Amino acid sequence: MTKAAVQAAVEKSLQNHHVVLHLSNGVALEIPHPDHVSYSPNTPEIIVWPRGPGFAVIALDEIARVSVLPSSNPRAAA
Repeated sequence: MTKAAVQAAVEKSLQNHHVVLHLSNGVALEIPHPDHVSYSPNTPEIIVWPRGPGFAVIALDEIARVSVLPSSNPRAAA
């Protein structure tokens, strides 16, 4: 998976979608808002701030799938 692909999937969630990163180890990380993901231009990782305390550093090759689903509680258009 490339950073551009992850970023495109997350940006799709800006208004009315729910995005979840499914990792190869079976962990699923919800991305509550596009601002909760950081992309480094020089490394093959992203940083995700899921709901609750802490953050996760995720290697791009550990992302098995990205789910982009309609939200049950759509955000208002910005």
